[in-house]
Amino acid sequence: MSPAEIFLIAAAATGVWLIVQGIPTPMAPSLYERVAPYLGREESIWQAGPTEHRASTWLPRWILSLAEEAAQRVSWMTGGDGSAQRRLDALGPSFSVEQFRLEQLGWGFASALCTGMLLLVRGEPAESWPIGVLILGIAMAVGVLARDHALTRAVQRRKERMQSELPTIVEMLAMAVGAGSSLTGALERVSQVGQGVVAAELTRVLDDTRVGLPLVPSLQQLATRNELNEVTRFVDAVVVAVERGTPLAHVLAAQAADAREASRRALIEAGGRKEIAMMVPVVFLVLPLSVLFVLFPGFYGLSLGS
Repeated sequence: MSPAEIFLIAAAATGVWLIVQGIPTPMAPSLYERVAPYLGREESIWQAGPTEHRASTWLPRWILSLAEEAAQRVSWMTGGDGSAQRRLDALGPSFSVEQFRLEQLGWGFASALCTGMLLLVRGEPAESWPIGVLILGIAMAVGVLARDHALTRAVQRRKERMQSELPTIVEMLAMAVGAGSSLTGALERVSQVGQGVVAAELTRVLDDTRVGLPLVPSLQQLATRNELNEVTRFVDAVVVAVERGTPLAHVLAAQAADAREASRRALIEAGGRKEIAMMVPVVFLVLPLSVLFVLFPGFYGLSLGS
């Protein structure tokens, strides 16, 4: 049987399996479905978890349990959920660790599947199956680590956006407080008017205060989950001003100027790094070609003279 026939049979079997899984079956309703009619409103704090809501719609229950067990193994092999939880907290509350581990597992299986298809297309001999299994294991590990790296890059891009948006948001807070609003009112107004990452974080702070958490611990949680120096300085200055009774408008104006200066320094540093990166093609591509064009006629004349 040729590799093309094996690929077609596997694709047909996958299609039949997806069709069978799409057929509605009599299943017991979830706890959310049983309780939701008695809540009196559709949007409530009682919501199904993101992993259960997304995965249970297309995966059978036994496959979901196996996937969760494998995700726990992946979590143990990668050193636990502490680092992943911190990065996911920075991205937002709609992304859980369990969902991230399942996505890591999916990336690993997809990488192993693609590698296996390449090995089938190449037609490796049957005697080399241990090497093939080792290659598949390496490919799966690479897929798992690639998802972790993608999460790290997403958090880093979010921090860069927050660093660029923070001066504008702090200036808006300073104007709102200078116009006579309280700190909570200024936060609420800026979170409604503003757009972007910092405005979303202020919305999370206000949501925490609405469920009973004081404003100062909510702001401190904002600094803890983002781990950005500019945000930490802003939160520390606001907390000190609130606790000591310092005029908040002057503190926010000073913090806006500091954030603007920090953004300018970060832009200059990024420009310096880009300038060095631009020198790489000049040194390794343009300069050798220029030297070659200068020296080639001389070498060619010497070769003719000899």
